[in-house]
Amino acid sequence: MDVVRAAPIGVTAVFSGRVIRVEESRERGYNGILATVLVLESWKGAHVGQIVTVATGHGGGDCGVEFATGTRYLVFAGLIARKGWLNTSICANTMRLGAKSDVVDSLRTWKTTGKVPPDPPRRHPSETR
Repeated sequence: MDVVRAAPIGVTAVFSGRVIRVEESRERGYNGILATVLVLESWKGAHVGQIVTVATGHGGGDCGVEFATGTRYLVFAGLIARKGWLNTSICANTMRLGAKSDVVDSLRTWKTTGKVPPDPPRRHPSETR
């Protein structure tokens, strides 16, 4: 999957997690949203059970992720070193997770084998019925 092929490049952390809290930043020098996330599964740069702060924009035109408390996400994040936060956006492929995720399956394969599996064959829309 293209998302998985890019995972190790240019990001500090790749993990799935459950959002514990979402709040408007009150930090000086940062105008955005801060999500507190419990790491459930990690592929890079985070540890299972770790609680991390993930900064993002407000959504809409700034590519911010609309984090919701209690919801699971797959997060691809960089680092804001001066704050000790991670940062992400929808442009970084961070996404809400459903019960099944081909991207997570591919990340698990990457972690266990060291190889990214090939993209699944693309189906014509009429074949998905």
